[in-house]
Amino acid sequence: MVGIHVYVEGGGDRNHLKTELRQAFTKFAKNAGLKGRMPRFIAGGSRENT
Repeated sequence: MVGIHVYVEGGGDRNHLKTELRQAFTKFAKNAGLKGRMPRFIAGGSRENT
């Protein structure tokens, strides 16, 4: 099975903010019908870091 990683800009430089951002994207994906084949969301922080 192939895993999908989605890098998203944002989340700041604090771990709790990155966690909240990942949780929000996960909720969005579940509501979009991707349940069971979820991508892994990675909060990259700033635009340059992402």
